[in-house]
Amino acid sequence: VEHVIREQNIMAANEIIELFCELVIARLSVIESQ
Repeated sequence: VEHVIREQNIMAANEIIELFCELVIARLSVIESQ
């Protein structure tokens, strides 16, 4: 059971990291365009 929970946590963390990266990239492109 712990193994499954760990995998779910890793998947959730990866989703958060992906969202964060997209946010940073969007922010950078806005800064560059100014």
